[in-house]
Amino acid sequence: MVGNAIKAIVYQYPQHEFVFLTRTNCELTSRMSVLTFFSSGDNRFDYIIHLAAKVGGLFMNLDSNAELLLGKGYKVFGIVRRTSLLYSYTRLDHIRPKLKLRYGDLSDSAGLSNYIHEIVRENQGFTILEIYNLAAQSHVKISFEIPEYTADIDGIGTMRLLEIIRTLDPGIRNKVRFYQA
Repeated sequence: MVGNAIKAIVYQYPQHEFVFLTRTNCELTSRMSVLTFFSSGDNRFDYIIHLAAKVGGLFMNLDSNAELLLGKGYKVFGIVRRTSLLYSYTRLDHIRPKLKLRYGDLSDSAGLSNYIHEIVRENQGFTILEIYNLAAQSHVKISFEIPEYTADIDGIGTMRLLEIIRTLDPGIRNKVRFYQA
């Protein structure tokens, strides 16, 4: 169901480039795989928005990955759930001032929209704007216990992001690369 909804959005906007990372092109839980992906000349971008609702995926190795991205001159923005353990990780202390993290949630359309529009407004002149959606309620047992929440975050949350991208000015929208993991 979610796949069909995303597919419909992609087909509706053929002029946009949507890239969906899967385990075949980047193992997001593997530090080396992510470092290799971002080191590739084809994957050099000016800005990255990393949306994550839980500690996992890239956030598990955020210190290494963020250091790499920051070292390449990227500006790294992120949305973190208030209940996330991310802020308690002391291993991020040395780069935390350089990360632009904000509390938020994929269930909050207005908050997501405000943040993305704020980033665009305050960072004019970027070449590419990458948005990575690594947020998910991914625990299988829990997903069966709270299926509506799971669908809201994993499915509708993705559609919220795509809708926000769709509403950007065409000149900005054409510079957006959306990655769904």
